[in-house]
Amino acid sequence: MAADFRAFVEKVRSKLPNVEIKYISIAGNPSRWAQVEKVRKANALIRDTCTTGQNTKFIDVFPEMLGPDGLPKPDIFIEDKLHMNAAGYEIWKRVIGPELGPPDR
Repeated sequence: MAADFRAFVEKVRSKLPNVEIKYISIAGNPSRWAQVEKVRKANALIRDTCTTGQNTKFIDVFPEMLGPDGLPKPDIFIEDKLHMNAAGYEIWKRVIGPELGPPDR
């Protein structure tokens, strides 16, 4: 996953060397919770790439989607426990919105 992200950044940089790249972390969800350690590792590697890269930003939604018990908040997913409902997207709006700036009008 991190190698794919680095390859993506290199490809973008070859055409748009100064463009800002913002990466939204992989989110934990109940249906794939068995893979959470892989998700955490991928997020950490991609965060490191963003931290050391030029004009790259890692936006971490992962911790905001967890409850006090450290598990995904069950009330922010639809029945498939993979995709978010409106409450889940409200979290994303709160976390990601400030990173994107005001909407163009």
